[in-house]
Amino acid sequence: MRAVLSLALVTLLACPALASEEGASMLESFLVRTLNFAVFFAILFFFLRKPIKKALAGRRENIRQELEALQAEKENAARLKAEAEELLGKAETESQRLLMEYRQQAEIERSRILKEAAQQIERMHEQAQLTIEREMNLAYAKLKKELALAAMGKAEEILRVQVTAQDQERLNKEFIANLPRTLG
Repeated sequence: MRAVLSLALVTLLACPALASEEGASMLESFLVRTLNFAVFFAILFFFLRKPIKKALAGRRENIRQELEALQAEKENAARLKAEAEELLGKAETESQRLLMEYRQQAEIERSRILKEAAQQIERMHEQAQLTIEREMNLAYAKLKKELALAAMGKAEEILRVQVTAQDQERLNKEFIANLPRTLG
């Protein structure tokens, strides 16, 4: 309403200037147009004031709701970020714990494998010693047998050369004489 009065006042002040220049018909035309504009503006203001006010209030309410929704989303995002960081921290701690646990298990397993390997080496060493001893005994027995056979062959050869028919007969008699004692 103030705007309409202000416009009318400006129009009335400008009228004397227009009247002196162009005459009364222009002044009348200007006044009619100005009055027409003022009445049109007053009617528009009267009818559109409440819907515009309501539309602006609705728009203001929509903006307020959007801001509240955005603020809620921002708080939710901050909460989710904090939860994610907490989970990440827990995951990092858990991964460090698991890594340490796996390292300890690996060290235990390594020690067990080394102990088993040392025991197996000891068993293999003992087995090798037994095999060497057995082979040496077999070689010794074989050598002893060969030596005995060689000695018997040499003794037989010496006896053939040195034993006479009389010595042969005397040995046969002694053998027969000793036979009942050995059998009996």
